[in-house]
Amino acid sequence: MSAQAPAAPSIPGRAPGAPQIPALPPLPPLPALPQFSAVPQAPTVPQAATVPLCKNCKSRPAYVDRSTVPFSTHDFCGRTCANTYIVSGKTV
Repeated sequence: MSAQAPAAPSIPGRAPGAPQIPALPPLPPLPALPQFSAVPQAPTVPQAATVPLCKNCKSRPAYVDRSTVPFSTHDFCGRTCANTYIVSGKTV
């Protein structure tokens, strides 16, 4: 008697004697998840570009027109401060 290789298990829908499909290589391991600290951290806020203060109220930043490139900065924070400045006759 001669030793024969064991028969491959039959796959439903496959013709007997059809070539075998090679096994797929193993998947790589999943990347490690980031580690989180139980202590809350202060969020990092990007530094904003310096915008001059309003000429009238001197407490709010002047309006920045973002429709132009480069952005243009106006002298006032809004229409109310601009009108008040004009009516008051300030020169500075």
